[in-house]
Amino acid sequence: MSFAIGFTALCFQALVLYPCHETISEQVHKLEDNITRLEQMEVELKTHMEKNQDLIKQQILKNAKHI
Repeated sequence: MSFAIGFTALCFQALVLYPCHETISEQVHKLEDNITRLEQMEVELKTHMEKNQDLIKQQILKNAKHI
């Protein structure tokens, strides 16, 4: 009897739990990749924002000199 229960539990783990585990692991890996991309994009956006702010300041100073 205990052999049948053990065998059934092993089959359940091999046929149901393991494929679910693989799917979840794959999704977690994709999420980690997306997080990395988002962090890189955030850095790029901050850099562009700072450059744009500098350009705006330069334009304001340039226009103030012409007035």
